[in-house]
Amino acid sequence: MEEDVWQSLLNLESRDRVSDCFETIHSRSLNARRAKEIIASARQGREYFKSASTASFAVRPLLAFYGVASLCRCLTLLFRKVSGEEGLTQGHGLETVKWPAILSGDISVALAAVGTLRVRTCGGLFSDLVAATRPYSVLNIYDDILHLPVDGEIKRRGIEISFDDILERLPDLYGAQSRFGTRVKEFRYSPVSGAEISVFATSDHPVCVEYSNAGFKCSEEDNPYDDNSKISILRIDEAGFRACLPQILDTRVKRTMGNYPSPHLVSRFSKENWLSQISVTYITSYMLGMLARYFPTHWSALMGGEKGDGIWPDINAAQRYIEVALPELVLDAVNNALFMSEKKHDKPEM
Repeated sequence: MEEDVWQSLLNLESRDRVSDCFETIHSRSLNARRAKEIIASARQGREYFKSASTASFAVRPLLAFYGVASLCRCLTLLFRKVSGEEGLTQGHGLETVKWPAILSGDISVALAAVGTLRVRTCGGLFSDLVAATRPYSVLNIYDDILHLPVDGEIKRRGIEISFDDILERLPDLYGAQSRFGTRVKEFRYSPVSGAEISVFATSDHPVCVEYSNAGFKCSEEDNPYDDNSKISILRIDEAGFRACLPQILDTRVKRTMGNYPSPHLVSRFSKENWLSQISVTYITSYMLGMLARYFPTHWSALMGGEKGDGIWPDINAAQRYIEVALPELVLDAVNNALFMSEKKHDKPEM
């Protein structure tokens, strides 16, 4: 467990600290019952993550997902202005799509198909999390915080995402070169001038081409730090930016100098939907947890060196990412919400 992050998250287990955060974010007092609900979820999440960190990999993803769900429940309760646990939708908010059919038959064939496994968003904690965090949707680009115009038209239910969709886009999992993502050099945005994104890639990189086709104007210039590479600049006005929010995911395991996460512009999951990084991380953890829980034979085969286990290194890296990233993302979300509350009160970040 990352001790500094978890030490900061202990603020969510303090009645006084939680009450102060809630009042800063919502400009209203937190009642005793909701405070206890937030604290209980935070404490439960910490204990699940602690158990996962020492558990065998046979059960580690499941324990970690329970930790993910608990911390996301805590964040949802903190960000909802009204209604506590009784107002949350039952269920995880995700459902598997035909997993038994895909994983039936020969085990080596089934293992080779793990990347094609899909989940679908539905009513539950995931949709509640998205709704609660949407008003505080920001991008942390190195030391800058950009508030995103994520509006209510973004569809939250019925989205289908495959395991490969995620593994191909998480920058902690792919190398320096990927057709699904490229590192961001600079990101500027304002409601007046729109957006300008500089990335370390040529203009014919698949991601640059994708965003160009979506309305961004792309230009290319020399990289001042490397004579053998290029930088592409993607520009779009406010209306176009709202219509095509760029999908940004950053590293949490691999860090830049200064220990900043490294933001990457990645291929969109679909033309209609944008997902925050905490949402992507929740989905990833759910998929790993459900695979370990309901298909233990396949999970054991992946760990045991069976034929068809080529996805195992990525799964292992994804689990490491979840355990590092999710607590950080929850902490970032709280601090960003406090920052975005127009500094109503002179309170320090957690």
